[in-house]
Amino acid sequence: MKNLSLFHPPVLAFLLIALPCLSARGEYRVFELRIYRPDEGTERLVTTQLDHLQYPGYYPLQKGEQIEIASTWFCAGNTGKFKPICPKPTETTSLPETSLPKAN
Repeated sequence: MKNLSLFHPPVLAFLLIALPCLSARGEYRVFELRIYRPDEGTERLVTTQLDHLQYPGYYPLQKGEQIEIASTWFCAGNTGKFKPICPKPTETTSLPETSLPKAN
């Protein structure tokens, strides 16, 4: 029987390809869509992973409704096993002046 060591080329190649996959992280984009009827002045917001072009293909709009992206953000991880979509981040806070480098 052959002695397979970790330095055998096929084993080494497999490890070099497979090991980085173990630490891979996912992310996904979330869209907040504004669906509105200009003639009636009504609107609703929908949070989804579908953009404004994909959404009507899965959820048809009513006659006269229009759709646009109101907001978008990235979430870390995945939504497998019915995990909820991450919440919309709050406004970005600016850095305190003391943390900025001094101009010469």
